[in-house]
Amino acid sequence: VAFVAGLDQDEGAGYVRGALEDLHRRLDGWPPVPPPSRASVLGALDNVEELLEGDVVSRRIYPLNQEEKVLALVETMRAEGGADGVRGVEGYRIRFYADVHGPMKLHWGVAGAGEHQHSEWLLPPEACRPAHTVCDEEACNTELGGGGPLQMAVVDVTRANPLAGISFVLQRCQTSEWVKAPDGGNFYLPLPAEWVADAVGQKEAAAARLQRAAEQAREEGLEGEAPEGEEGQGGEVSLPTSILDSLATFDAEEENDLLMYRKTYEVEGLGKILTSVRSEKGSQNGEYLIDLTAETQEDVPLSLHWGLAAVPSEMSEKLNCREMVDVSGEWVVPENAEDLPPGTACNLEACETEFMLGSRTAVKRLRLRVSPQDGMTGLAFVLRSGDQYFVPEDRKDFFVPIPSGALASLASQASQNPCVKSTHVYPLGREGTAGKLLALVEDSTGFNEGEQQVEIFSDSPHGLVLHWGISCPEESWRCPPEDMLPPASRVVNSSCETPFERAPAMLGVSTGEADEEGPEERAFLQRVKIEVPRGCEAQSVTFVVRTAGEDSREQLWFKDRWNNFVLPLNASKEK
Repeated sequence: VAFVAGLDQDEGAGYVRGALEDLHRRLDGWPPVPPPSRASVLGALDNVEELLEGDVVSRRIYPLNQEEKVLALVETMRAEGGADGVRGVEGYRIRFYADVHGPMKLHWGVAGAGEHQHSEWLLPPEACRPAHTVCDEEACNTELGGGGPLQMAVVDVTRANPLAGISFVLQRCQTSEWVKAPDGGNFYLPLPAEWVADAVGQKEAAAARLQRAAEQAREEGLEGEAPEGEEGQGGEVSLPTSILDSLATFDAEEENDLLMYRKTYEVEGLGKILTSVRSEKGSQNGEYLIDLTAETQEDVPLSLHWGLAAVPSEMSEKLNCREMVDVSGEWVVPENAEDLPPGTACNLEACETEFMLGSRTAVKRLRLRVSPQDGMTGLAFVLRSGDQYFVPEDRKDFFVPIPSGALASLASQASQNPCVKSTHVYPLGREGTAGKLLALVEDSTGFNEGEQQVEIFSDSPHGLVLHWGISCPEESWRCPPEDMLPPASRVVNSSCETPFERAPAMLGVSTGEADEEGPEERAFLQRVKIEVPRGCEAQSVTFVVRTAGEDSREQLWFKDRWNNFVLPLNASKEK
């Protein structure tokens, strides 16, 4: 105002001084003093850094409103006698202190340390999750402990799982109200970028050294060499000499895994090869284990020349599912090099991996880990020994179906079956990272007239439980009637919980019939079968899915994004 009025320097200074004094008089007594009943307790933590074992490299205060705040301290964790600087930091301990009115939960995810992951909200690794943490496919929820006005949680991040930072919001336990950043988004706590880069580089370098050591051992013939000892006592290695002995050894190691497929090939001029597919019980990685055990007629070097078998994405047009990954060709090379066994070499068309289990035995073994992917049906391969390739007599390559491929094949069969009224495919987790569900509504076959059968198959490597109810004209979720409950079901409040059981990837086959014939040369999936009685007024089956296990802190819950899955019972196949 003084400038626009054209006042000189002295006149302008006097005008500004008088205006400020007038403003102070008008604002006398504002803002009001906070009531004495609510005093911030974060001030008591001003000197908390002096009590911690490590150095505090970051101290951030996140205001929730005028009265409530969250303090985040990032403390270094160093190994005793470790190196100086960033290299000596083993990890960081993140301490969240919440000065809030009532009990709160920390709803959080992590920003990965990869090149393109810094802006993503990812599910925290298991090793980072503190006690009293429950996770679904999207995020983790950690109860803030301590009670009273000051609550806290501690998250440890180490070099084994380097992270760029933590994204979080809070939720009030009593009202379920979400408390977010002032802009309506997430709060974010970054970790020191220099340490993140060093930890990622160290992890990649260690993996490269391990791969080089394995390659050098094979080149020098050290794999399986016997240790030297006294005459008549050393020089022999106790290894299985037949494929049956080998299977007994390996099955003893994996008796807790779920066998999904097994087949033995007779390979002319080479010997036998046994293939099997398993899912690890209790594993949170969501992978299939493909084992190949070879018994050769002579002790010869053996390599697997392989690729992931793919199906055209046109299948998605026949089904009620989200678009599948567009893949071309029959063999696809894995994109993620971390999923490859040590010593694997790949080009644009295929990969090659040498069998390993000692050079003095004709029984060798190879293990691959494969994650469920859209369009991937299994493992396609041929065998190579020296310059000679071995293929099946009636096909161009050997094939091992993985459950996701068996599910896609079953979905295709169901879409052509006149007894199947509707076919739906639902992803589990973001973009189906934990597998898929195939839900079929079938007309009665062998039932009383008017009854229906619902079959829900899954290719998930996790053991699953169906948490479900039915929707009726007057209710969107109702506990199903007793005559509709499958065996092994239990009623929990107003819902039914039914565990998935192992079943062949076929329509209308009971698990008992499948067990009588055994698993040889047949792919298996998980399945829940529901019989809808005649006269039932249910319009749809409404459900969510969780992983098996009684400890709620270890369960993962899967939904249709943020809603329940809904399977209409009267939809036609064309819908």
